[in-house]
Amino acid sequence: MLILILGACAMNTPTDSARSVDPVNELETIMRGLLDEGKGVLTIESLREESCLAPERVDHPEVETGWIGQAAGTLPSSEEADASLERIATYLRNEGWELKQDATDNSPNARATRLVSFQKDPMFITVEYLNETSGARLDFLLTTDCRENPEGHQVVRSELDPDYGTPSSIYSDSE
Repeated sequence: MLILILGACAMNTPTDSARSVDPVNELETIMRGLLDEGKGVLTIESLREESCLAPERVDHPEVETGWIGQAAGTLPSSEEADASLERIATYLRNEGWELKQDATDNSPNARATRLVSFQKDPMFITVEYLNETSGARLDFLLTTDCRENPEGHQVVRSELDPDYGTPSSIYSDSE
């Protein structure tokens, strides 16, 4: 299974750079590019704004938010997972993302066989693949810094999020 995750750094301090990003359009563009590079293997699991506040402050989740995106997929072999991860990494480098980590661990107790992370302020991406009995799972996570929002801000999900439009007490796209 290949998983792509795009997400919010829940406990990060809000930054000025986080305010300069048009989150929905920028993150949807990134997700579409990653899905293209995944060659049909990845499925979006989420692409939404989430509260960065501690659970005890959940009465106003819109005050401070960040974005999270996840995608995943399963490939038949670790060779195919590694090739897919490499296509994604090349795409990100070509789009101006800075490589922060590229680690491989083939030990029997390793959680991930290969993990690659990138940063392009205020966003972070981690892609990893794990060998499993059913094949190789590829996981993708994208997060943004948290940002303070003006009064009246509505928490949203991207139209690419599988839950877009489903009833929710906090998302403005709910029917």
